[in-house]
Amino acid sequence: MKKWDKWITLAPIALVLAFLPLVVGRINSKTYTENEPWLPANAVESDFFLYGKLFVLFFCCLFMIVILARMRFWRQIHEMPKYLLLPILYGGFAMASSLHANHPFLSVRGMTGNMQGLFVILSYLVVFFYSFFGVKKTENISILIKILGVSIGILGVIGISQFVGFDLLSMGFVKEFLGGRKARVSHFIYLTLYHWNYVGSYVSLLLPVTVAMIVYFHEAGKKRERTFWFVLFYLLIFCLFGSQSRTGTLAVLVSFCIGGVKYRNKVCQYKKTILCVLVSVLAILFFCNWYITGDIFGKWQQVRFSTKGSKKLSYIETKDNHVKIRYKKKNYSFVIEGSGENITLKKTPDRKWKAFSFEKKAFADGEKTVYGYEMKYKKSVWRFTNQRGDGKYYYLNANGKWDLCIHAETALPSWMNEVASLRGFVWSRTIPLLKDYVLLGAGPDQFGFVFPHNDYVARYQYDLLTTYYKKPHNYYLQMGIETGCLSLVLMLAFFVIFLKRGFAAAKGKCHTQKEYFIRAILISVLGYLFAGMFNDSMVVTAPVFWCLLGLGAGGMGDRVRNTISSVSYTHLRA
Repeated sequence: MKKWDKWITLAPIALVLAFLPLVVGRINSKTYTENEPWLPANAVESDFFLYGKLFVLFFCCLFMIVILARMRFWRQIHEMPKYLLLPILYGGFAMASSLHANHPFLSVRGMTGNMQGLFVILSYLVVFFYSFFGVKKTENISILIKILGVSIGILGVIGISQFVGFDLLSMGFVKEFLGGRKARVSHFIYLTLYHWNYVGSYVSLLLPVTVAMIVYFHEAGKKRERTFWFVLFYLLIFCLFGSQSRTGTLAVLVSFCIGGVKYRNKVCQYKKTILCVLVSVLAILFFCNWYITGDIFGKWQQVRFSTKGSKKLSYIETKDNHVKIRYKKKNYSFVIEGSGENITLKKTPDRKWKAFSFEKKAFADGEKTVYGYEMKYKKSVWRFTNQRGDGKYYYLNANGKWDLCIHAETALPSWMNEVASLRGFVWSRTIPLLKDYVLLGAGPDQFGFVFPHNDYVARYQYDLLTTYYKKPHNYYLQMGIETGCLSLVLMLAFFVIFLKRGFAAAKGKCHTQKEYFIRAILISVLGYLFAGMFNDSMVVTAPVFWCLLGLGAGGMGDRVRNTISSVSYTHLRA
């Protein structure tokens, strides 16, 4: 069994890097949120992109834990660099926050449509540490890179099919085998990664690897291999532009600019080739833009500041004994008097309500009927009652559920709400929440429960009454809210130390494929962390990131000698 040693050690890493991103399939799951006022009353939701990846991730982690246990991993713990304690502490805060959460079960399991619960976060850490200790031999790295290249090639073919409108995931026997699905958006590339934004994150992770392999095989005089990686490079570029991911494009530009400065000697050495590649990349960009009738360039025009959020109707609050309305910088209020069908409306002030109209209505409240008033403002309808038994005022939302109306605290001026496709709207209302989660967070995957969805006027202003935020569209705010601000500080310190040590260890010339790969990982991590300013951590791309992070940390020349891969599998004892 000795000849299978390297394959057994390498298998779970290869599965995470190359196979997990490809996994899709129709799976129905319970939501356990049908009674939450901020979500639709769906007891079951259908998932196509996440659950399959989740099962593969858990299987790989169990595989890794078994190998670590058989190889008596704990004997090597004292040789780990001290900065690796930071992600371990992060895992501890994630566990404590999960136990402290208002919905512990969903915090551990994860929310449908997101699946970033405690088990997933702990799985990321298992992947990281196994990758750190698991592969040290150059031949193992070489095998891993080949497998990764094949995976990129498969995704590239899927991307081309989606771009030309012949989505392989929605055709023939593939559609039937995967559970049946319709093509999402014509000419949009989303691969098997849930959303086109995550295509950008994936490309920012793996594009530096293709560049490093092109340079390595060129200097090694292997033209066939160099051509293969050139093809993969252009496939990833094509997927990036076809996905129209602005975040991914910016992440690639930022990481490659920093990499170009760091490795400027290589840039000068291949400046003519780089210029030709840049011209060809621009040609692909213009072709993609032409093919989808200018949508790529048009989408960039959406990244702008706007005053659209400055509305005359500022907010509505349902108080215990009245409804308060802020309109044209003036306060209005009304109360509902009486009970049953005999209710009446009393408004303060009694005049100057020309912008609003009211009509008495009967509303369903579970199995009973309650009476209240329907308020119309422009083309919007707002329904209120205080007849639910406790005397408090409630608003009937778009989900058909009664909820309170609040005026949420914001951290950014209103003209920034539309920044980055309304991410400013989410960030402005998320930042004030951080003060409540300094030590412990709300729990993994619990962002949606603490985000002020019941600021209904703010959501109305931006046509978001049927949009539900289960994540803040920012990796760092996600950590700060869900696992606590202290855990965020720990992870930021870890990323900074990793990059500092990595670039310090990356001095001098590269000689082996492993050295090129490790240096590419540094650029990959930079790109992913930049993309994290606009994207969340999700199981579609995060396992690949943590795996590359572990391989990069393990290849920096840290004082770890007797690692897993240096031990023959046949010499292990039960």
